[in-house]
Amino acid sequence: MSASSKQDAVIVIGGGIAGVSTLYELLARGIPAKLYEAREGVALETSFANGGLLTPSMSDPWNGPGVSKQLAASVTDPNSPMKLHMSRLPGLALWGFQFLRNSSPERHRRATLANYRLGALSLDHVRRLKEQLPLSFAENFAGTMKVFDSPEGEAHAIAVSNPLRPEGMRYSVLSPDEAVAMEPQLADIRKTIHSAIHYPDDAWGNAHLFATRLAEEAEKLGGCFVGDRTVRALAAEKGKLTGIHTEDGFEPARRVVLAAGARSPLLAKTVGVALPIKPVKGYSLTFDGLPTDALPRMPIIHDSMHAGITPIGGALRIAGTAELAGYSTTCSSARIDNLRRLLRRIYPSLYSQTGDAPSTPWAGLRPTSADGVAFIGETKIEGLWTNTGHGHLGWTLAAGSAHLLATMMTGGAPDIDPAPYDPKR
Repeated sequence: MSASSKQDAVIVIGGGIAGVSTLYELLARGIPAKLYEAREGVALETSFANGGLLTPSMSDPWNGPGVSKQLAASVTDPNSPMKLHMSRLPGLALWGFQFLRNSSPERHRRATLANYRLGALSLDHVRRLKEQLPLSFAENFAGTMKVFDSPEGEAHAIAVSNPLRPEGMRYSVLSPDEAVAMEPQLADIRKTIHSAIHYPDDAWGNAHLFATRLAEEAEKLGGCFVGDRTVRALAAEKGKLTGIHTEDGFEPARRVVLAAGARSPLLAKTVGVALPIKPVKGYSLTFDGLPTDALPRMPIIHDSMHAGITPIGGALRIAGTAELAGYSTTCSSARIDNLRRLLRRIYPSLYSQTGDAPSTPWAGLRPTSADGVAFIGETKIEGLWTNTGHGHLGWTLAAGSAHLLATMMTGGAPDIDPAPYDPKR
């Protein structure tokens, strides 16, 4: 391959679900591309043991109206679903100001709408990929359920969902008996359920397996995966990208897609591009070996806890919470205990069967933008594109984000308005 043709190949930085999806979409359009990942394989960081949810229904960003009070209270509350550590305040100053500024009702509404449009596009694309490719990732398209123990919780969820109905959002409010009929494992807490909402267009599965299978399909199309390779910096001259610096030296490139999750802003900064993204740690706890007939039929989401319980294949995963703790992926025993308590609260009988079951705690860093919307498109540096900042909706938005980005990179007509995701916004 000539030096010129090598430079024409798009370099994707980041082997998570956003990067792998981007690699595949470019190759599917006939664009030569290769992916650089610091780990030895794909989807071994934030995409590895996430909640497994594909949920356009959860499109509202976490910085909703009233989030400032929740964060302030979390400083002294170890059980708060969104946890702020005082030691991190200096590094969060600018991002935190933007995060709170975007919590106004109107800004939050616009962000929710942008996320929903992208999420709906993404889930449609996942279904198409499933039809076109031999993808198997413990998938299920039966929807998700939110359960409420108060009328306030239901009212909030409806207030978020109703404005999205013209965009295609579907949901059904369920009585306690209807909720138990749809998910019999809720029978133990029937008396404490005020209501529930079923979102029939949501789905779930194994995100790590999805990324692995899609990477295999990308390889069939000529894609190149370069593992164990850390990109240390980007390079640009006169406003144009010129290449990347890795541990092995400089590599020229005309186009790069930055899909490195929470570390994207660190690389963008090397060429003067500011991406207001901070890592927000999420946790999961996965139980294996539980009786198959004891597992729930579908994911149950506890909205106020920012957490959900999902059957993934033959395993059960409890995932969620949000912790502003920098780049540390250390598992806090207190946060894992929160997930155990959630399981006991929702499924007491199932919880009683977990005593001898193997369990795996895990933590990953969600790349959370200050306004709750991903950055998808070309930056002020010509040739530098981004696909990052998806927050808690990483897998939900991945396929749609990659489809949208690849369409723009090849000069096609986007399926949705790309303006809300513009990195230059």
